[in-house]
Amino acid sequence: IWIGTEEGILLKMNSNDKVISTYNVKRDIRSILEDNKSNYWICSSFKSTALYNNKSGQISDFQPFNGKLINTAIKGKDNAVYFSLYGEGFARYDMLLHSLKYINENTKFKSSSHLTNDWINTMLCDKDGLIWIGHCNGLSCYDPYHNRFLNLDSSFPPIVCYALMQDKNGSIWIGTSNGLYEYSKRAKRFVHYGTENGLPNNVVCGLGQS
Repeated sequence: IWIGTEEGILLKMNSNDKVISTYNVKRDIRSILEDNKSNYWICSSFKSTALYNNKSGQISDFQPFNGKLINTAIKGKDNAVYFSLYGEGFARYDMLLHSLKYINENTKFKSSSHLTNDWINTMLCDKDGLIWIGHCNGLSCYDPYHNRFLNLDSSFPPIVCYALMQDKNGSIWIGTSNGLYEYSKRAKRFVHYGTENGLPNNVVCGLGQS
């Protein structure tokens, strides 16, 4: 288990909950992600993202992200890691080619669909490898295999998305500033749940399933 603190202390714990390693990464730790090579990406709000090499035990800055706020990092199914650059869209890092690709709301695609907002709060890679992006103007879905954004049901409003989750049946759940939404990938439509359906509040910031 890895634990990161706001003061920049990175702790590694064993299965008995004992701390076996301590590192000072000298930056606030916003999130930690293990990639396909068992290395750890350490994301920060104020300094560059750091990379912990699991073989050497060394921590180094990832220079391309110097000065950028990395809000979220997720693994794709295409040998890539996706980073949300708060206010700047997102970046795709190819683990095989060691190359970066930046995508924001001004990036042009062959289709008419594009990223509709650069202020990304959360991302999710679903079982099919699609990248779901919850931002301050709704929801976008990126298909990395065809380098395009999908056209979603237009009934989803331009609201703030805080949380994303895929359930066991494949549906995508979205926690927003206007309640909870379920997107059926089969039916390609959204269903809304709010206080009128029993929610105590229409602001949904976290999701999980048992």
